[in-house]
Amino acid sequence: MISHAPDSAMPPEHLPHTPGLVALSILSIVLAFGCGNDGGTGTAGTHGAGATGGAGPEPEDPVFVAAHQIFSTDQPFTIVTASPSLEAVADATVVASGIEFPGRATVFGSTTVGAAFVVDSEGPTITRLDLQEDGTLAPGARVSFANLGVTGFFGLSSISFRIVSPTRAYYFDNPTAQVIVFDPTEMTVTTTIDISDAVVPDFQLVGFVAARRDAQFVFVTSYRDNNGGGFRQTGLVLVDLNDDSVTVTMDDRCGGLDRAAIGADGTIYAASNEFAAIDNVLELDLLPDTCVLRIPPGSDTFDPSYQEDPSDWVGAPVGNISQGPDGTALVWAFDETAVEITEDTEIHDLRFGSAWEVVQVDLGGEPNARSVATYDGLVSGAVLPVTVDGRLLALEAAADVSTSSLRELTSDNPGEYVVRDAPGVVFTVARIR
Repeated sequence: MISHAPDSAMPPEHLPHTPGLVALSILSIVLAFGCGNDGGTGTAGTHGAGATGGAGPEPEDPVFVAAHQIFSTDQPFTIVTASPSLEAVADATVVASGIEFPGRATVFGSTTVGAAFVVDSEGPTITRLDLQEDGTLAPGARVSFANLGVTGFFGLSSISFRIVSPTRAYYFDNPTAQVIVFDPTEMTVTTTIDISDAVVPDFQLVGFVAARRDAQFVFVTSYRDNNGGGFRQTGLVLVDLNDDSVTVTMDDRCGGLDRAAIGADGTIYAASNEFAAIDNVLELDLLPDTCVLRIPPGSDTFDPSYQEDPSDWVGAPVGNISQGPDGTALVWAFDETAVEITEDTEIHDLRFGSAWEVVQVDLGGEPNARSVATYDGLVSGAVLPVTVDGRLLALEAAADVSTSSLRELTSDNPGEYVVRDAPGVVFTVARIR
C-alpha cells in the first residue's frame, strides 16, 4: 500500500503546460549511471517502501529509483519507486509499493552512496531513502538548509545536486548565491561556499552545473529580471573540489546560457535555450540573441576568440542543446515554415508546438558543416536537457498528465521507447545500484 502524507496545492502556473492540440510534450530526464545525480521535492510519509515487486534482486543487480508526479487530485503528490530495470518503472506493482511524498517531488541518487534523496517542495529539506537488501527503499535521515537562508527548492532541482563521494555532496543554490556542501551519509551540512561575486545587482542569478572536470565543478550563470527579461552577461564559476576555493569570471558577449554539451576533446560548449530562439522568431526583443561560448580544456575562462550563433550550425533557429554521444550535441532546430505566426502567437504556442526537429551535431569541425543525424518524432521544444554518462532520455507526458513515457535519444535506435505509459509524470529517474 502507498502511504499518504499531507500535501499542499501547487500554484497552477507551475503545473506542466499541456495545450489541447498537443498530445505529447517532451522534457528531459536524467538516467544516472555510475555516480549520476538527480533532484527532487517532497516530505516522506511514515510508512510504505518502494519495491521491485516479487522477490528482491541479487546484490549485483541494478536498482533504479523514479519519482512519479501525480496530478489526478486537487493537490498533487509524488510516489517514489524502486525497480530492477527501467522498463519496470511503469509496472503497476512497483508504483503501488512506492513511498508517497506531498507536492511535486523529484529524486536524485548515486551508486556511490547506494541511496536515493528526495528534496522537500514545501521547505529546504532533503530526505535520504536507504536501499534495503531486498531492493526496497526505506526513509532514512534528513537534513535541512533552512538555517542557511534557503527557503525552498523549485523545478527540477536535480541539476543543482552533485554527489562526489559517500561523505561529500554539493548543492548549488541560486537565490542565496552559495554552494552548500553536505555529507550524504550522515546527512549533515559540512560547509558553505560563497559565490556572490557572480551576482549582478537587480537581476536574478540563474546558474547550472555545466560539467565536472577532474576535481572541479564548472558552474555557468545567467541573469533575468523580475519581468522575465534577460541580461547580456554570463558568469563562469569554478569550484575546486580539493579545497572548495572559487574562481569567478564574467563575460558580456552573451546572456541566457543555461545549456551545455562537451566535445570529444573536452571543450565545454555553453548555449542559450528555446526561449531565446522563440524570442528571436517572434521579434519580442526580451532576451539576448541565441549564442554559444566555449571553455577549452584546462582553461578557467571562456575562449575570447570564440562566439557562435547555434542557428548557423543547422540553418534554423536553435533552441535546446544537449549532450549527444561521442562528443556530439543534440540541438532542437525550429522550422519556421511549419507553423503560421500571427500577432496572437505566444511563446508557449511555439515552445510546445510541433515545429521542432532534433538534430545531432558534431562539435568538432567547422561551423555550418556539422549536422550528422536527425531524430524523428521528437517535436516539442520544451526540453530541459541533462545528460549523465552520455545517455539521455526524453520524457513524453500525456496531455492530461496522467501517464508518461521515456524515450532514448542516444541509443542505436534514437527515439525508441524505454518506458511506456508509466503512471504520473516521471520527471526524474536515477540508478542507485
